[in-house]
Amino acid sequence: MRRPTLCVLRYPKDESLPFHYWTVSGYRQDGKRKRLFFKDRKEAERKLKEILTQQRREGTAARYLSEELRVLAIKCTDQLRPYGKTIGDATSHYLEYLADTAKPNITAQNFLRISLDIKPN
Repeated sequence: MRRPTLCVLRYPKDESLPFHYWTVSGYRQDGKRKRLFFKDRKEAERKLKEILTQQRREGTAARYLSEELRVLAIKCTDQLRPYGKTIGDATSHYLEYLADTAKPNITAQNFLRISLDIKPN
């Protein structure tokens, strides 16, 4: 499948029509085409530049992911999908769990001393 090219186009393309919009063509979000319309060409070009910057920034970060991590992310996403949850949701839940269960390690002797208010010798 051919990758769409991002660009700013007049909409409708027929210049004989008096009223027109400017659109960012070729933009996809979550694998689906998303149409963005603007009354001003400068606004459309600004949004296009913003989208290109975001794609370049995220693309650069994605290049440094290992193959193992990508496969694991796909597997975990598939496992969470029936529950309507994401990897972000699972991570947040697990971090809360770790924070709740993190307790300082103390010896039995110190625990008894603290519990019974016994003063050290």
